[in-house]
Amino acid sequence: MYAILTFLVISAVVKGIDRNLAFYFVSIMNFASIVGRLTASILGDKFGPLNVMIPFTVGAALVTYCWPYAHTIPGFVLIAVFYGISFGAYVGLLPSPAASLGPLHSMGERIGFQLSIMSIAILIGSPIAGEIRSLPLGFRGTGAYAGSFIILGAAFMLLTKKAVTKRWIGGRI
Repeated sequence: MYAILTFLVISAVVKGIDRNLAFYFVSIMNFASIVGRLTASILGDKFGPLNVMIPFTVGAALVTYCWPYAHTIPGFVLIAVFYGISFGAYVGLLPSPAASLGPLHSMGERIGFQLSIMSIAILIGSPIAGEIRSLPLGFRGTGAYAGSFIILGAAFMLLTKKAVTKRWIGGRI
């Protein structure tokens, strides 16, 4: 999830966008994340946090796949806005599914376990993405790598939903 946050400005500068302008793409992304956080919170209360996280996470993957093909200022702004919304929803709902999967007295354990596992991916994800960027595929390889792992994360969320609700569609979780 953090490859675009790490490499958006670099990819824009490499593609000829002025460094002083490219710097603001992260600010645009962060501002757009407010929309994602608020929207996901409202929808999460109605449909369940995991049901809302899955489509927003898939949306983040799709934007990640598209990101290396942005070459203009409007293209990078659109990437920043849509990724910001998707990422904001993901971050805003992050502890909620784990919190809702069991009794209150063990909620901290579930969230702690979730964040401990995620910390490994967060720690190694961007350096691996940077190394992939140095290969002949460049940012296209980085986008494919990051997007694929985001899809894998969404698949695990979907499997968790199926395991808990015994349904692929429906069921508030």
